[in-house]
Amino acid sequence: MRVTRYSPYSVPEFAVDLMLSLNRKIHTLTYALENQAAIIVSSHLGRPKGKRVPELSLSPTAKRLSELLQHKVQMSPDCIGPEVTCLAEALKPGQVLMLENLHFHEQMVNIQIVHLFIDKAYFVLY
Repeated sequence: MRVTRYSPYSVPEFAVDLMLSLNRKIHTLTYALENQAAIIVSSHLGRPKGKRVPELSLSPTAKRLSELLQHKVQMSPDCIGPEVTCLAEALKPGQVLMLENLHFHEQMVNIQIVHLFIDKAYFVLY
């Protein structure tokens, strides 16, 4: 089963907030990994208005998530497109893929590549 996990990281002081936010979400991700889910993590950071801004990449987030989970997290080069679909479909149980910043594109991300969508952002789901 492929599971996606949406977590927004959009505050300017994201380094501290990100660490706290990831720590709160680790239990859900760990549970999914222990139950052999393939996990796709998606999020946004900042307001790049549909433009790729290197400073707002989620690569550092993927690295930190990997440290917290004590598990490899593969970073996707983007959050949409055929390459992302291939990466998602190739995920095996127990693997984690983090999509690049959702705000790098103005269109919505297609979540048809997942079987279960978990949102802990509550009020920012759109």
